Amino acid sequence: IWWRTIPRAKQTTLIPKSFVQTFQKLDNLINAVSAFATSAGADIREIDQVSSVINVFLETNRFSVGSQYTPSQSVELSPATITPNI
Repeated sequence: IWWRTIPRAKQTTLIPKSFVQTFQKLDNLINAVSAFATSAGADIREIDQVSSVINVFLETNRFSVGSQYTPSQSVELSPATITPNI
């Protein structure tokens, strides 16, 4: 008897990104995050997965002097999407 193992469905896909430059203008940060989200969406579709939530977490340079800022935002996609419009 041959047994075939069926892989379990993934519950989470993490696609991290660290930017090497410092963003001084909000528009530049928005453009960089948007471009990355588009690329991450393509990666998710390539492995035949769908997206139901996108979470963006930002962190200021932890080595800089001054106050630190670590905001995050989650957006639920309803219904879960495989379209390129992330």
